[in-house]
Amino acid sequence: MDYRRNRVLGWLTACLVFSTLGLGGAKCSEDPRSRFPEAPGLVEYQERVAQLRDRVPGVEAACSTHLSERLGVQWAPDAHGDLPGLKVSVVEYVQGCGQMSSDAACTGGNGNHVDTQLLAPVFTSGAGNLDLTLCHEMVHALFRRLLSTSSYSRLPRWFREGSAVYLAGQGEAKLVEHVLSHLQDPTALLQSGLLEAFHQDKYFFYELAFECLDQDSPGRADRVLKRVLGGESVEGAVKAETSLDLTAFSLKVGEYAGSRIWALLNQEPRLMQAESLAQVSATAAQAEGLWVE
Repeated sequence: MDYRRNRVLGWLTACLVFSTLGLGGAKCSEDPRSRFPEAPGLVEYQERVAQLRDRVPGVEAACSTHLSERLGVQWAPDAHGDLPGLKVSVVEYVQGCGQMSSDAACTGGNGNHVDTQLLAPVFTSGAGNLDLTLCHEMVHALFRRLLSTSSYSRLPRWFREGSAVYLAGQGEAKLVEHVLSHLQDPTALLQSGLLEAFHQDKYFFYELAFECLDQDSPGRADRVLKRVLGGESVEGAVKAETSLDLTAFSLKVGEYAGSRIWALLNQEPRLMQAESLAQVSATAAQAEGLWVE
């Protein structure tokens, strides 16, 4: 790249000198980049980005149908295939949303102006799962679209992220990843709580809060989500469905998380010897109920 850039700069400098001396020819009007063919790797990357953009509308439609059916809302693509109020962009780097540029995706805005950005290199490289990631972001988009700015801002971060992981179907992968990252310090496996400071490493726990709601009463998690979308506070919705305040509910989630973690370890002992999530994917993904993104 340095060689190519230096050649182009040299060409521009020479062109400027000859033009100043009145010696410039027709070649100076040419685009200097036309002299140097695109690198094969760049061409392949651009093709993958184009394919990624082509896949987005189909994933949007499938996920909007999934969320509409689960939460009892109307959110379907219009005649042009666009979801009302949502713009999804495939970008080279994520901007805004309070996120770092290395994040795979980002969603911001409210009402009829919600934007989701997908970081192209994450998905063209195969490191990211477009279906799961976009559906996760669309959960955020749905809440941002249906709630006012002030109402959305009052939602606890654990609720926002837990609901997105839960509805996108990422829970099991998040749990396995958490267990793997703490095998050297088992006591840290359960150091989580809904009322503690928010942390991205705790997404598994936030998702388990919704699983916990369904444990005794299937469909209760969706009922809590519907209540919140209808304008109730998170604490009010949880209490209406469980008779517990958030402190008591957090303790219950902790107990449930403990049972899920130990069940996972007992179900698949090879996790104890695994050194990476990739190794688990290769050796244990066929175990009942276990899958890894």
